[in-house]
Amino acid sequence: MRIRPVIHRIIALVLASMCMLVSTGCASTTEFSDSERIDTGIIGPRIRIGIPLDQPALSIRAGSTYSGFTVDVAQYVAKQLGYAPWQIEWVEAQPKALEQLFQEGNIDIAAGLFVPDSQLEQIKEQVNILLAGAYARDDESILAIHHQREEEQHQDITVAQDILGKVVCTVSAEDLTKQQWPGMTHVIQQPSVMQCATALMSGMADAVVAPRIALTGIAHTSLEDAVSGRNAQVLTEALDTGAYYMVVKTGANTLQSRIALALEHMVQTGTWQEVTEHVEHSTGVRVGLPQALQQQKKDA
Repeated sequence: MRIRPVIHRIIALVLASMCMLVSTGCASTTEFSDSERIDTGIIGPRIRIGIPLDQPALSIRAGSTYSGFTVDVAQYVAKQLGYAPWQIEWVEAQPKALEQLFQEGNIDIAAGLFVPDSQLEQIKEQVNILLAGAYARDDESILAIHHQREEEQHQDITVAQDILGKVVCTVSAEDLTKQQWPGMTHVIQQPSVMQCATALMSGMADAVVAPRIALTGIAHTSLEDAVSGRNAQVLTEALDTGAYYMVVKTGANTLQSRIALALEHMVQTGTWQEVTEHVEHSTGVRVGLPQALQQQKKDA
């Protein structure tokens, strides 16, 4: 007669073990409760995160593996929202496509949007996106070809003013470069930084303007020794400063605040510093901490 209670206890122990193995299937292991997760507006057992997929050191895809600083940050935020890595669906999302992706319901959140400080108010006015928190500071710089042969070195772009009269490729046609140097011959726009780098190496462009970390990652991994007698270098001069942001759709205010809390938690636990060190080691570029998160680091 006591067999049934024993069996019930065994079943309970098995279910408890399953909960420990699949944390999101039972009690949440994150700082947010199930009711708070529902309030974020994300529907279903998966979270769709939009990121650029062509930026070495930031966000890159190799087969089915995603890596980089932006990926690490997005995974941490997703975990704080209650999602395990296997519940993340990565969606390619270049900056210009974010509004449409949110409008069509193809992504829940996005990461990797770099906004120069000079364009911050303009970005805030966009209809379908809402900045959910800056997670890294960077500056815009110039990637250009430097020649090894002396007779060609006079063509090199070594300071920002050298791009006057040259063809410059950017992801955003409204880039600071176009505003600061209106006498430039031509500004061409491509959907991604990597496509601008391709334009540079093919001779379609003389320089690329983009965030420094992205440019340095590309120069170190994709363009190194790409063409005999030439190499790609990132200028030390900064054109503008800005930050990388997490993004949600307009109206998702609760999700916006949850992401901001997750980023604060990432800094407090020291995780932000850990993933940052990987970027700095691979690129040599120091990653800045946004002002809104600096106090969290001091309190850690």
